[in-house]
Amino acid sequence: MLLYQHRHLNWKNVLINARSDAEEWKNAERQETDTFQCNSVSSRVRQKEIWRVPPEHWLKCNVDASFINTQEPATAGWVVRDANGGYQGAVQAQGYKVCSPLESELQAILMAIQYCWRRGYKKIIIESDCKQAIGILNDKVLPFASYNWKREIRWWADKIQDISFQWINWEDNKVIDVLARL
Repeated sequence: MLLYQHRHLNWKNVLINARSDAEEWKNAERQETDTFQCNSVSSRVRQKEIWRVPPEHWLKCNVDASFINTQEPATAGWVVRDANGGYQGAVQAQGYKVCSPLESELQAILMAIQYCWRRGYKKIIIESDCKQAIGILNDKVLPFASYNWKREIRWWADKIQDISFQWINWEDNKVIDVLARL
């Protein structure tokens, strides 16, 4: 058993998820190669749907959260990969009780940034499938109710040399969605 965030994780489940991530990456790489070899409309559409590696010297942290209700603590998951698509780590964490799915997603982003900072990562792209959360962090959406979350996330983000917040389609974030819900 592994212990993280006071939660026991079965090593077999961790291994299954790691193998699934590796297989997903191999399939995405194969599809990207196929896309470049063919100029059909369907290939161009598929190219937009696959997970993209970050630029050289950057890491990509895909984040997702799970919100059940206001009586249960929210859970989060994230996977960090390098510019070669290499697996750098995955985490599942339990957060605090929150009031909405948006707060759950913002809390997950905050925890992922704190994790990246503790690991000494300098250049990070945070990807989330929550358009509203990414809009808030990129100053496109200004909801008053999320001000404190945004302030806390920005405080931690300022500790990292370069950070970017990007939206990713839910379909492309499935692995992280499963990790957040485990």
